[in-house]
Amino acid sequence: MGMDGWQFFKNSAIQSQFSFEAVSSMLSPAGAAAAIVTVVNANNQPLLAEVSIQGTDKSGTTNAQDGKCELTQLSGGQTTFIISADGYAPRQMVGMINTGTTFRLTVNMVPLFSTVSSDSGQETVAENNGGITLVN
Repeated sequence: MGMDGWQFFKNSAIQSQFSFEAVSSMLSPAGAAAAIVTVVNANNQPLLAEVSIQGTDKSGTTNAQDGKCELTQLSGGQTTFIISADGYAPRQMVGMINTGTTFRLTVNMVPLFSTVSSDSGQETVAENNGGITLVN
């Protein structure tokens, strides 16, 4: 066999039967799925967050550089992702995962508190409740 791995078969018809695509198409089931969840704030900056899948022991943490978390060896079907980050309201997102594929999800987190400026120039901490700002 040569360095490229293709010289093992002298007949190109036989050679094509052993390509990655040909062998993958013969596998049943297609294999486990994966999910890449990206968690960002309102300015699309990556966040450090916990990501889990409801009803399983699958969980992970995003990295601070790009906000991504990869979960592997997932079953296909409707999947509920639970995302939590310090200072942000927890989120639940539902996605349909297909067996043998990588599902990608980007989650925009909503802060629990924000700063509101008043006419007097003083800043007030406000609580965000489902997109409605309640000023104390």
